[in-house]
Amino acid sequence: MLCTKRSIFESISFALFRGALIFYIATASAENTAFENFPDELDIPSFVTLRGSFDDASGRGYSLDIETSIPGARLILGLSKSENTDRPAYDIDSWLLGAGSDPLLEWEIGFEFEHWGEDDAFTIDNISVRLNHHTRDWSFELKPTRREITISGINRDADSIKINFESNGLNLTANYYGFRKIALGLGYASFDYSRDVRQLDPFNNPILFRILSPTALGLAQGLDDYFIRLSIDWSLGDVRFGYELQQAKSAVSQLKANTSTLSLALPISSKWDLLLESGRQDQDGNDAINFAVLGLLYSW
Repeated sequence: MLCTKRSIFESISFALFRGALIFYIATASAENTAFENFPDELDIPSFVTLRGSFDDASGRGYSLDIETSIPGARLILGLSKSENTDRPAYDIDSWLLGAGSDPLLEWEIGFEFEHWGEDDAFTIDNISVRLNHHTRDWSFELKPTRREITISGINRDADSIKINFESNGLNLTANYYGFRKIALGLGYASFDYSRDVRQLDPFNNPILFRILSPTALGLAQGLDDYFIRLSIDWSLGDVRFGYELQQAKSAVSQLKANTSTLSLALPISSKWDLLLESGRQDQDGNDAINFAVLGLLYSW
């Protein structure tokens, strides 16, 4: 079966830092600080995160993410690279630029623009706007997205062709941190497409094997119909643990992938945290993939 493996760094997201912010807010709540007073009493740190990953299916990845404050706003920049030497081989570059208002205010608004993919095979340009509402114990996010998808190939006359279409999506997220030291998260996203992307399944449309590369076909299988994510994070002093379970359904092949991840953030100084992750991805009709991530987080 055509590989539908998903890159560990398939998408950079503002949610990368959301866990750290949740714990920051939850810790302050545990000290009986009223949420409406946070902007006057707390100063959110800036973060730089460097991570590397590998899996047992010949994949590896690297990412650099930065979030910092300017007066009245937060800025985020993300860069990542994912490689795989097994078939279908891929070499994915991704970058993200985003900005948002103060996340300690009751209402927060922001935007993100992301480019993801391998040129001359499969790329996605994504723009999204997010609206967050924070209370003492809850945080909610509404995030509509618009994606421009380009698939490159060669026709029977050896001329370059491009398949272009759009996708709209809606991402809903809720976090509860009323337990103070424990944060619970639930996320759901659904996507629609301007064309019937089931036609991109080469087993239903064999001519695609002649005009699109294995890389383009493999990456196209990662176009989601929906995904749902459950998470729990808890802190023991300065040590943070996490568990996340995600299910995604391909809009192309209609196959499902289930991913479970354990994470640990271990402080090694007042400014540095060691980040460790280990997980497993099970896909319909494919072998399971085990992966690990090692990272460093610097805050100031």
